[in-house]
Amino acid sequence: YLTGKNDTGERVRAYEDLQSDREGTIEILCAVDILNEGVDIPGVNMVLFLRPTESSTIFIQQLGRGLRKYDNKDYVPVVDFIGNNYKRSAQIALALGGLAQKFVMEKRLLVALVRDDFKPLGLEQYGVEINIDSLSKEEILNYVENENFYSLKYMKQDYNNFKKYINSPTYPRHMDYLNSDSAPDLLKFMQIKIGGKKTYSYYGFLKGIEEENLVEFSNDQELLNGTKKLTMKESMSMASKLSGKPEIMIPTLLSTVFGTIVSIFYCRCIEMRPVRSMGMRKRKLVPHYLLGLVVGLAMMSAITLLTVLTGTNSISLCSSISAKIIALYFLGFFIQGMSEEFIFRGYLMTTIGGGSSPVLAVAVSSAAFGMAHIANPGISVLAMFNLILFGVFAALYMIYFDDIWGGCAIHSIWNFSQGNLYGISVSGSGETESVFRTASKSSHDFLTGGKFGIEGSIFTTFILGAGTAIVLYLMYQRQQKEEVPEQGSQDTANDTK
Repeated sequence: YLTGKNDTGERVRAYEDLQSDREGTIEILCAVDILNEGVDIPGVNMVLFLRPTESSTIFIQQLGRGLRKYDNKDYVPVVDFIGNNYKRSAQIALALGGLAQKFVMEKRLLVALVRDDFKPLGLEQYGVEINIDSLSKEEILNYVENENFYSLKYMKQDYNNFKKYINSPTYPRHMDYLNSDSAPDLLKFMQIKIGGKKTYSYYGFLKGIEEENLVEFSNDQELLNGTKKLTMKESMSMASKLSGKPEIMIPTLLSTVFGTIVSIFYCRCIEMRPVRSMGMRKRKLVPHYLLGLVVGLAMMSAITLLTVLTGTNSISLCSSISAKIIALYFLGFFIQGMSEEFIFRGYLMTTIGGGSSPVLAVAVSSAAFGMAHIANPGISVLAMFNLILFGVFAALYMIYFDDIWGGCAIHSIWNFSQGNLYGISVSGSGETESVFRTASKSSHDFLTGGKFGIEGSIFTTFILGAGTAIVLYLMYQRQQKEEVPEQGSQDTANDTK
């Protein structure tokens, strides 16, 4: 017999003696946990099964030791001292079925092959003929029909046998499966259900069978590494966490410049309108923009202050502040705020307003602005209402000042101060680098805004409502002043007559 303790020289001599016709040479060679893979002894003309195994992988390897072509060897007897039922016969059927070009342990294909004595495989051209007696065939088919080859039992058996076969002290790595012809199909481990839940990954399978020495991942690492199936809620949560990272958030903000370019191009070159129709006027550009910065900062500061004074939130100074990153965020929000204003107010509102009433233009553009955020993490009914209300405020502000610059400034500083000054999630994008950090003390989302951030808070509704009311009042006052001179001129004309 041979074991793993025999050196290469002893093994080679045993192989030669086994195939020799000389008297006194080896007739039967007993091997223990070796000669399973990568060994070619063509002269073997009988296989005796002496070790129990339910692994079809190892069983097929052992059977294959006797299936090499050799002179004067027309067939190979297989004597099974272990099998006492037709499970072993089914394993032979599985081994032969594995020769099918697209075989993936599919039950219907295997049944068809057994019924036709594996003739569809075309083995006759190699001089191979397979005949299964009717009783064995019936028993094999019954076994195949009733057996679930994707059950956890079979998967664990294949896994443990392969782990033992490669003598791995820990779980087999992916490369072990790729480098071994005897490895089970790794994809099957990714598709099995354990405890009613699909594994989705090899790691999930290992975790499901409680494999020892397994590296533990946090929930977030499992999501990032693809070792866990993402639900819609988890997808949105992960998107929020990723989008809040400076290396992703800043380039995303900067890329919104294309929204401004496209909207201007479409207005000027497709609709053939002058850019001043979008609110792009040089007159008072700088003072109107600076005023917008003051207004936007005052509004967001008022919202934050209200949440702190009412005990809804707490605010504290961050221990480490990166001025460089915060400056890049300011540049990003400067571009992003301008882009959204040009798209929704500069283009959409003025396009609709040119052919219909201003009220309809304000309503449609504001609703479109709100709907553009419907997929943001943590969106709620109140958050959507506030977004639409912000659109109304920005639209009225633009109409009152007769240009777009103030609205751009308000939008930009609103987002920047919210995220990078006070440390609040901007429209569900998650926390970013900031000067202060605002934390929720209340569990009521209508007060804190929940995961969407303070824009989903009732305090934002109050401040935006107040801002909208003030702009409407200013518009009314201007209209009254414009009507007085007209009325005066009419009275003078009547006196002259």
